[in-house]
Amino acid sequence: MMQVEQELLDKVEAKLNRQNALKAALLVPFWCLPLLVTWYWVFHNYGKAVPMFLLASGIIIGLAIRFHGRGFIGTFSLIALIAHLLLVAAATLSGLLLGKGETIWAVILLGLYIGGAWLASFLARIQIPFLEQRAYFLLAEKTQHPSAKRWRNKWFLALPSMCILSASLLFITMIGLYSLDEYNRGLAPYVAEQKAQDTLQKRAINVTPASLDKLSTKEALRHVYAYSGGELISASGHFIHTYPLSNYKAQTILKYLIEHRDNVRAKFLLGLLTEKEHGQALIEEAADAGDIYAKIHLAAQFACYDKPEIARDLLNRLRKTTRETHPRGRINRILSIGFGQFCAEKDYSPVSIEYVL
Repeated sequence: MMQVEQELLDKVEAKLNRQNALKAALLVPFWCLPLLVTWYWVFHNYGKAVPMFLLASGIIIGLAIRFHGRGFIGTFSLIALIAHLLLVAAATLSGLLLGKGETIWAVILLGLYIGGAWLASFLARIQIPFLEQRAYFLLAEKTQHPSAKRWRNKWFLALPSMCILSASLLFITMIGLYSLDEYNRGLAPYVAEQKAQDTLQKRAINVTPASLDKLSTKEALRHVYAYSGGELISASGHFIHTYPLSNYKAQTILKYLIEHRDNVRAKFLLGLLTEKEHGQALIEEAADAGDIYAKIHLAAQFACYDKPEIARDLLNRLRKTTRETHPRGRINRILSIGFGQFCAEKDYSPVSIEYVL
């Protein structure tokens, strides 16, 4: 007959009496909920690591049941297997099994799932230390221990409780994650637009005097065009990239060029941008100072006051007296499109590209 010290029998007896399958069954669903949320987070941030969560979730579920249940019997392993299965099913139905754009062989996924299920099952039950195995055999294997007959350790009470609670919590979590996805999808265009605006703002220059002091007049004028038209151009007139629109900053640069560099082109452009208010006087001052574009603008304006012949005569005279390519092109364009379009466009205060080259 097998002889076992009473001290070991008492120690194992106390461990067996602490078993609580129902407690483990009721608490493990509350571990499944954050696990699914974490799975969702991993899916969206570390897509390649998503399959490994099949293993990680099994380990966590097994340890959770082990901690709460303190069990030795097979019921605890069964609880772990089913809890892990429900979690994996919820992740699969939520589309979280693979990261976006990731592919993996089905046999590897199956292997990871089996590995996770086995780990959950193995870790859910407490292993008997070698020194206590004989005592455990006498108390729980040779004859059924009274703890196994208690209601809290009955599988037909623990398993349904765990399944119902897990399914309910996981379903609620899935709805929450789906709602979050829908919200993010609706927010995506706004976020993309905001990022684009942030990128544009980073490209823009500061319009403080200290910053503008570092720019040549030509560079400053190109940024006036950029702020006015939304496109930054090179010195040769080629498009570089899009730019944030800001009539205020365009005018700020022009005012700086007028005050600090007495630039007549800036005076003309500021007159264009503020023509509806008090810009006409600035355009006339620029023309008196010799700016060719200001002269062209004032000449063409006669047509807007029902004097097209005077406008045409003045423009033809300016074309003969100027040798610059861009001003001559400006005159030809006005004459070719007609004064009607010029007068209509004049109200929009355009900053044409040739003005800043």
